[in-house]
Amino acid sequence: VIKPAPHELTLAHRAATWRHAHEELREAKKVVIVGGGLVGVELAAEIAFAMPAILVTLVHSREELCGELPAKARKYIADWLELNRVTLRLGRRVRAHEGSTCLLDDDSVLEYCKVYECTGGEAH
Repeated sequence: VIKPAPHELTLAHRAATWRHAHEELREAKKVVIVGGGLVGVELAAEIAFAMPAILVTLVHSREELCGELPAKARKYIADWLELNRVTLRLGRRVRAHEGSTCLLDDDSVLEYCKVYECTGGEAH
């Protein structure tokens, strides 16, 4: 949740939401991040760096991450993520996710504790 929800009337309510989200993440053993743009890559890198015990899988519909960046930067990002144990599933789309499983368009199934959808944004 980026924008405050209607029930978050004060900064204290907003802070409580963020604390709860952090606790959920800390308890997760596996996370799936859908979207390999700037936001998805940043989230994957932050989790991999700060919480290395969590297994992170990043699913992106294109063959390369962060398509708006120069090729050298895209390669650096992919190499860094793989070096830090982030599994990249490039050229794949999520068909559905429910409960603790994520079905990809190649019929492979990913198990997760938490999923983050980081799709739909466009650079302006």
